[in-house]
Amino acid sequence: LEGHSERRLGGLCLVALAFIKDGASPDNPHVKAAVEACQSTNAQDAIATDVYSNGLAIIFLSELDAQKYRNLITRFADAMSQRQKANGAWGYGHSAKGDTSQTQYAALSYWELLQVGMAPKVEAVEACANWLLRTQDPNGAWGYQGKDPGNFEPVQQRNITVSMLSAGLGSTMIFGNVLGLTTPGGGIENIAPAIEAPTALKRVEAKSKTMRSLHGSGVSRERLLNAITRGQAWYDKNFSADLIRRASYSCYMLYSLERYKSFEE
Repeated sequence: LEGHSERRLGGLCLVALAFIKDGASPDNPHVKAAVEACQSTNAQDAIATDVYSNGLAIIFLSELDAQKYRNLITRFADAMSQRQKANGAWGYGHSAKGDTSQTQYAALSYWELLQVGMAPKVEAVEACANWLLRTQDPNGAWGYQGKDPGNFEPVQQRNITVSMLSAGLGSTMIFGNVLGLTTPGGGIENIAPAIEAPTALKRVEAKSKTMRSLHGSGVSRERLLNAITRGQAWYDKNFSADLIRRASYSCYMLYSLERYKSFEE
């Protein structure tokens, strides 16, 4: 990425995030470029930019220095809040439909906000969690543009892919955690069963992280856990490495898959 040229706000933030995760200092040219791009995006422009850029700006700034950039993070968090649709999801401005892909980036950014002590409104989180539950296909997956029946009776979705399953299921897990409906080490049994590892690897038993959570009563814990179980079953049945090789947006798919599996573990 050292020689990569990027103009989009979200792209700049994602590249900078990669350098931060690799141990780069705030003086890294790519990190500085992303900060400057965020700072030059005023409140009106933040609302006008795409949801992906909005979410990645929140994640990047929170990971970089949440205290130092608190006001700037608030600017993008306010923009994200204003972009939420009446049905609880996020999507294209010209459409009333929710978009599973874009909703994923709102979910990722909201989880990040909670971890740095900038809690989103519980009503907003509950509204999106319920949208995800309403737009899960009967077979357990999610489609691209969610078909919302207005109730929790599953309806067939369109454009189902592993990327959208990862986006929908990862977001459902995130909001379940944010709302305190799932907790590390509890709530869902046998998520990561023991496997026969290669001899070069040694299993490390990591302690569960302590997560902040909001408190609300607008989402059914039973319904959410059932949705997670159905989503995992779809993944176990349908995933193969060949799907990654044939994916139209393979890097996007890998990132969505990594986020889903991270929150699952």
